Amino acid sequence: MMRISSLLVAAALAFAARDAHADHRPEDNWDGVAAAFVVVGAIELAPVALLTVDLIAKPQSKVYGGFELAVGGSVALLNTLVALDLDRTPNCPGCQDMLPYFAGVVAIDLAAAAHGAYLLLREEPPPALELGTARGRFSPTVVSDGKASAPGLGLVGTF
Repeated sequence: MMRISSLLVAAALAFAARDAHADHRPEDNWDGVAAAFVVVGAIELAPVALLTVDLIAKPQSKVYGGFELAVGGSVALLNTLVALDLDRTPNCPGCQDMLPYFAGVVAIDLAAAAHGAYLLLREEPPPALELGTARGRFSPTVVSDGKASAPGLGLVGTF
């Protein structure tokens, strides 16, 4: 919901900036730059919030990793596209000076995406079974009666 409202604010600012500069000179072409900053600033809060949660709560679920990968990757792509658009903007010599800042922001977004990919790809130990003093783990195994074999489930531990 936060993204939708921030995109609406950015669109309103873009139209206001376009109408306010109806009599501007071609060399002062800043239309859309303010809206781009609002959009990027609002969307950039998501990866920073996810990395803050990583440092404080240390979530380890695969669902969280997938969400972090999706958000970090999509925001990195969006920031890269905005930076390329600013680089190609004609009559805006100061726009190229902002590219190092966008590179830093994209690095933060890619860090969130990399951590999400790590959470998704890491192997977790199988769940343990505890019953009194007995402890064990279930693991997949091959079951055979000497004539045929089939997949099965084994229990290993201390009993």
